[in-house]
Amino acid sequence: PTNVNGESLSRILVVTGYGDGGSTKKTELWPKPESQCALPDFPREVFGAVGFWTAQGPMVCGGLGVNECFLYKKHQWMPSTNMQTPRKSASAVQIDPNQAIIIGGMDENWNSLKSTGVKTSTGSEEGKDFPVRIYGHCSFKINSTHALVTGGVQDGSTSASTWFVDLTTTTVTPGPMMTSTRIEHGCSTLHLGRKTYGVVAGGYYYGNLL
Repeated sequence: PTNVNGESLSRILVVTGYGDGGSTKKTELWPKPESQCALPDFPREVFGAVGFWTAQGPMVCGGLGVNECFLYKKHQWMPSTNMQTPRKSASAVQIDPNQAIIIGGMDENWNSLKSTGVKTSTGSEEGKDFPVRIYGHCSFKINSTHALVTGGVQDGSTSASTWFVDLTTTTVTPGPMMTSTRIEHGCSTLHLGRKTYGVVAGGYYYGNLL
């Protein structure tokens, strides 16, 4: 979309989650568009899913006990190829317009995972194991070739550790320590001038909200 000056506007698609009544299938755009066109509900009531952008449109995968993926295209949610492993509280990072890496999470029995999956436009396959079992973490792309995985529960403990992921080889190496341990937090990049910063916000710390 564009504004009255013809400038491009970015919007965030928010899908599923956990509310007062449990899992939801509601979707919304933020900021809310001026038009009243209703967005279709997601096909499943899930929480803990991951979302990422593809060349075909936004895709949402997983949630507790779910290995299904759905692509939003032509104003509807269309089934895509499934992940190899159901994942809740995983993270996803786009490798290129046609593939993304999905890291860790918990399976349908609430067991934490160190496995990864690579989702492509035509299917999915298991990737390299992550160095630790991890869930409740947050990941973001820091440049065209690398991503950063932050915090979460790593090998059973809430962690301040981060990890660099080389998106060309999916090789993982240790990153800088955060100042606080965090789980279920948010993260993104912030561009100031010519510099790009990683931002980590909120979450839990030993049972307390941050």
